[in-house]
Amino acid sequence: MWRKNFVAALGALALMTTAAMPALAGEPDVETEEARREAPAGYYIWRNEDGWHLRTHGPGEGHHFTAWLHTNGSFEEVSGVQLEDGDEFSVAHNEHAILLDFHTYRAWDGVDFQVDEGRCIRFRLELNGELISPRHIYLGQGGRHPEHNPFGWCRR
Repeated sequence: MWRKNFVAALGALALMTTAAMPALAGEPDVETEEARREAPAGYYIWRNEDGWHLRTHGPGEGHHFTAWLHTNGSFEEVSGVQLEDGDEFSVAHNEHAILLDFHTYRAWDGVDFQVDEGRCIRFRLELNGELISPRHIYLGQGGRHPEHNPFGWCRR
């Protein structure tokens, strides 16, 4: 069911105007034991020389993360990171979209990817069936928050 909703939303998202955001540089410290314990539930997104990285974290009882990403280029070399049974991602719409469906508990789940020939990426991020507040979206090493969700990043 979530895939049908994502597919419908992709068309709407493609029509949205994307606000330019500065480059997301530097890797946040999401791999240390201390970071795992203390990080709030949310999405952590950054870009470095290895490409793009998206992680979900949901300490406690667990959380259901669903998301879709869309680019005017193509998503390449998409790989899952620390996924468990039931966690899924797929590349859809001729490699213009990534759909995520993760159940995240104390650890981190995620995807790494490259964007080929694309200028923009749009993100729509949900937690437990609702749009997650931008306060729980952490961008780059400084953990900046986007102004809105959905939001976009375009290189200039």
